[in-house]
Formats: sequence, structure tokens, C-alpha cells
Amino acid sequence: MRELRREHFGPELAETLFGEEEAATGVALEMRRVAADPTLAPDEKSERLEALEARLPEDVRRARTDARAPLQLIEAERALRASGASAGEIQALRESRLGPDAAARLAALDRERAAWQARLDAWRAARERIRGDPTLDPVAREAALDRALAERFDATEQHRVRVLDAIEAARTDR
Repeated sequence: MRELRREHFGPELAETLFGEEEAATGVALEMRRVAADPTLAPDEKSERLEALEARLPEDVRRARTDARAPLQLIEAERALRASGASAGEIQALRESRLGPDAAARLAALDRERAAWQARLDAWRAARERIRGDPTLDPVAREAALDRALAERFDATEQHRVRVLDAIEAARTDR
């Protein structure tokens, strides 16, 4: 492809049009080779990958850094939580990486997710109580399950819960 571009556009124009892309592709291919090399020790592999990363064009490096930032934040949060960090320490990490506004939005999202999970857990506990009630025949059991679901979730949420329950059931059937 590289040679065809140079043949068609000429060396200078091909370099102008495709040089950065070709450089990034070459580095990416070399990175894959290094990452898959079983003869390299982990520290040597890491060193070589860092050196290859440094060869990437600046805008590609920046884009890769930006793309990895959320995953790095998740890993940093996971490590902090595993070490017993407080909510304040998690918030401080988020603020240092994302700024106060984004950190506040993530904290609000955490609260929403925790509230949803609490509602889902309460539903599942009620569901198991209803399923285990020997006084209910199958029709009454189904009606009780429908009522319990409707009491806890709106129509859209009910659909989501049913899908989550189906996924859970599929996992336990394996």
C-alpha cells in the first residue's frame, strides 16, 4: 500500500497525505509484535512498548492517552477501593484527574447506581420470597411477582429488570 501511494501520488505528496498514518500503523504493528513476543521479559516488553509509543506522532499519542484515561481512572479507583480508601479519597482522585465538575457528576452517577442496585436487590429478595411461598399456586405466584415488580419499578424499568433477570437466569443455568 505504501509503495502504491508513492507510485500514484509521488513520494512527497504521499508522505504529506499518508506519512503520519503510515508511521502510526508501522508503530502499531511493531507494538503488536513486541506484545506477543514470548521471549521478552515483562519489564523489557514494557520498555520497548514505551519506546515505540514515543515514536508515534504527537496527535496520535495524545489521542491514545485520552482514550486510555477513563480505563486508567477506573483502575486507579479500583486499587484505592481495594486498599480501603474513603469516598473522599476517591473524590479527590477524580477531581485531580477530571476536575471538580466531572468528579461531582461521577459522584452523582455513583449515587444513582447504588440506589438502582438497592432497588434491584430488594426486588430480587421479594421475588425469591414469593417464589418460595408454598401457599401460592402458579397463577397467584405470577400475579404476586407482577405486583411486586410494578410496585418497585416503572414500565421502562420493569422491562430492564426482566432483561437483567433473564441474563441472571441464563448465567445460573450454565
